[in-house]
Amino acid sequence: LAERLEYFVYKKCNGILPISDYLINRVRFFYPNIDSNKFYKFPHGIEVKEFDNMEYVDIFKNFNISKDKKIICYVARLSSEKNCLDIPLIVERLSKKFQNFILLIIGDGEEYSTIQQQLNEKGVAKYVKLAGLLERKIVFNARKSASVNICLLDGYSLIEAGLSKRPVVAYDVEWHSDLIIHEKNGFLTKLYDTNDFSEKIYKLLTNEELSNILGSELRRSTIKNHEIKNTQKIKQNIYTKVIKEFIF
Repeated sequence: LAERLEYFVYKKCNGILPISDYLINRVRFFYPNIDSNKFYKFPHGIEVKEFDNMEYVDIFKNFNISKDKKIICYVARLSSEKNCLDIPLIVERLSKKFQNFILLIIGDGEEYSTIQQQLNEKGVAKYVKLAGLLERKIVFNARKSASVNICLLDGYSLIEAGLSKRPVVAYDVEWHSDLIIHEKNGFLTKLYDTNDFSEKIYKLLTNEELSNILGSELRRSTIKNHEIKNTQKIKQNIYTKVIKEFIF
């Protein structure tokens, strides 16, 4: 019944406004008979000035991290659907090739204790700081201070990572490929391929020039696609078009 109702709504409405190409393709897959002209990408917007001008916090000092360490930053809810249970494996594999890093995990959730336990069992807890939920000021500064940002399944948090001017390694899942173009402005790996994921992190940690290039390219892409002034124009144009079609 729910699927029939969903199809009925899609069929009768004048515009369908998913936030990503991924969602557009998903709806088209399940409902191939829906007119493709009804779809309009309705992207999230972010205030770039707010991100750039956020009050400075020394992340190294705040979390007692030695200045010679490379920070890897993860910001997300610690729940299984976010793929966060791959973190201990990623840390374990990375630590076999590179030891001078700290993974800063910002977030909380039902898998917090499980991740903590697995890190201890694998003997790699010394490479991780589980910081819990923190204010945006800390989050933004952590993103900017990271040598690498990692995204296992993110929404708005991926946009924040994209603004940081630091490189991103992400699973090629859901909408991530809307923003990240593999080897052009970041790295995408297959879902659950923790070995390749750790290899990509290692590559960035040991190649500062590549990290700077990918981080800068991703920031440009993020501003182009998600800066709030740009997304407001896109949304205004969509609303105008849909309303005109409805009226006339």
